Amino acid sequence: MGGVSAPVSPGVPSPVPSVTTPESPGLAPLETPPNVSTGPSADPTPTTSATTPAVLHEPTLQPTPSFDSSPLPSPSFAAGLAASDRFWDRWVETECWFGIDPLPSSVAELVRDADLVVRGPIVDLYVGEYWRGDAYEPSHGLAYAKVATEEVFKGDPVSREAGFVEVQMGYAPNDLDELRAKLPAHDHLWFLGYEDPDSRGEFNQSEMVGFAYYAAQDVETVFREIGGVVEVLAPARIREVYGKDEFLLTLDGTDFEGFVQRVREESSQSGRAMSSFARISIEPRDALNRYAAC
Repeated sequence: MGGVSAPVSPGVPSPVPSVTTPESPGLAPLETPPNVSTGPSADPTPTTSATTPAVLHEPTLQPTPSFDSSPLPSPSFAAGLAASDRFWDRWVETECWFGIDPLPSSVAELVRDADLVVRGPIVDLYVGEYWRGDAYEPSHGLAYAKVATEEVFKGDPVSREAGFVEVQMGYAPNDLDELRAKLPAHDHLWFLGYEDPDSRGEFNQSEMVGFAYYAAQDVETVFREIGGVVEVLAPARIREVYGKDEFLLTLDGTDFEGFVQRVREESSQSGRAMSSFARISIEPRDALNRYAAC
């Protein structure tokens, strides 16, 4: 490098002329005001430049939201028995195999057969992801109702969010958005079964595994409060297949709060009541009308 007496770091401006000379060759003096003599420091420390610093990197862009991560619009609700029937008729099975199994014959039996008994309205309806092994199958998603647990009569709710449980309704229908826009605006009394996550194996895995309950498809698992009275699911079909004297039909149209109180009493003494009930021998009923089986 002919003619250069001391190396200069690339990109560093030439120092302002100074009276003194830096002792260490190759060390560029710090920038100083004009005509001020400054000697090198024994332990040079970088100083902050008065100029605007260069951008070190481009700003990180936020990821574009995907369909799955987009928030759903708020659900809407519809009041009245007709609106409730439209919703529940979509989930309750009243054709294939309806009438094969006996229905509960008492409030004690309803409580005994449930893993969780709660009271509360439906506040939302959505689809849970469906996995088979490592493969995601969006077309086989299951619909779940989010239920507010306003009162717990039996069991300890397993939940992802305190104050709510998620109830598996069945395969997600094409009209789920329409159902979600007209959720039943009334109270429910739920007799729920717990879905053991180990029973799923590699099938039907979703983020709800270990948190889901089930109730739909069985007319004896959900009782509705509409206008202060009990409304059972599919009463006309129960009467047609099981007969007019079926126990569930004796509840239909009765005072809802009175029914809740009976459930509350059975649940509060469930240990003694269930033990006593287990020793009762229930007389076999006449053969059920099974013509509806398919």
